Amino acid sequence: MLQANGKFTGVTIAFDEDIFSRAKRLVIPVQDVNSSNLNLQVLYSRPTFSPEPLDSALLPWSLSSLLDPTIATIENALTRSKASIEDHYKDLIKSSLDQVAKIQEIKTQEKKRAQLEQQKLEQQQRQIESSRALLLDKGLKSGPNLPHEPNNWSTRLFQDLEPAFNRLETQYNLIVKDPSPDVKAARIDITKRILNIVNTISGTQRQVNVALEKFNEIMGQYTCNLLTFSAFRLVGALLDSCEPGAQMYINSKSAWAGAHLLGAVCSRYDLVRCIYLKSIEARCSYIVPRLYYGDPKGVAHAHGFDGQNTSQFLKRAQTLVRFHLAFLIVSQSTAAVWTWFAGILNATVKPILKQPIPCILVGALQVASYTCMQYYGPQFTKMLDIARHSCLDDSGFDCATSMYMQQLKQLLENTGNVPEPHGLVLKPHEEH
Repeated sequence: MLQANGKFTGVTIAFDEDIFSRAKRLVIPVQDVNSSNLNLQVLYSRPTFSPEPLDSALLPWSLSSLLDPTIATIENALTRSKASIEDHYKDLIKSSLDQVAKIQEIKTQEKKRAQLEQQKLEQQQRQIESSRALLLDKGLKSGPNLPHEPNNWSTRLFQDLEPAFNRLETQYNLIVKDPSPDVKAARIDITKRILNIVNTISGTQRQVNVALEKFNEIMGQYTCNLLTFSAFRLVGALLDSCEPGAQMYINSKSAWAGAHLLGAVCSRYDLVRCIYLKSIEARCSYIVPRLYYGDPKGVAHAHGFDGQNTSQFLKRAQTLVRFHLAFLIVSQSTAAVWTWFAGILNATVKPILKQPIPCILVGALQVASYTCMQYYGPQFTKMLDIARHSCLDDSGFDCATSMYMQQLKQLLENTGNVPEPHGLVLKPHEEH
């Protein structure tokens, strides 16, 4: 405040601007002020403020010059972050869509494969049922009008299995015809897993154990009629491997691996043995054996031997016989093997269909002669002597049957030193 002669002449107000670090002064005149009056009434006029011009040289920076670059930097950073986030989420969305598309494609492919497998299985089943029906028509229906050899306890054993097999087959057909989604899914799952078991088995103990464990898992997972379905599928898959073009048909040594697996399964599940014996009987009458005799045309018709595709008929029958005898051997059913040979050779004195016999005996001797020599020795040698005299007449044979006759002669001449067949004893594991 400014004071003159005891009176206020004016009020000095200082405006400080921290930003600019300078002071502006404004003087407001005061009139008629009584110094003794505490309630000063100040009459002032509204000041006219005209700040002095700033010297830019004294201001190295300004607020705008400080904030503008910072704001711009932040905006740029935000823009880049936004773009980066958008790109990131676009990539995530694209990746997710790609994954969904891949999953859909995989599901579609799996569905198509499942449908193809189901169609293939249904086709195979129709072929099996057709083959079985044909055999029943030719054999069991024509059979009663034709005598057959042998006709003893061994053939009656197969006949006695008929009621139990019919019950199991009824359960199987109920599952096959069940339209419910759960049962259909179970059928597909069981079929795929069993095909994997059969297709991956090899002649090692380790692989047979793995295959057995996988089948045990199936039998432990499902119940009731699905167990029967699983047993039929395993037997069917093994026997399908004996059909033309399949593994055992092409490679005779592979019969042992399948026989070891089947033997291990039958030792745990009795229903599998019943299903197997009746199923393989339906595919080949030489399994029992049941050899018809009498009218040549009727006999050929009963055996399904029509003179066409002779080579395929013979090799298929040989493959099935080889697999069956291998199964009997690994199952320690040596007596059944002896009975089989006896039934075949005893039947040769009858007017049976002779052409398939050399082929059948070749396959049987390749598999079983070593074991029979070990168990029966001289008795089996005598049996082979009978074969030399009764089975080496090739009159009326064509090229296909004559080839097997030559093979049989060679086998019968070399019975003194019979080597152990490859696959009879499983290797512990694959040799590298």
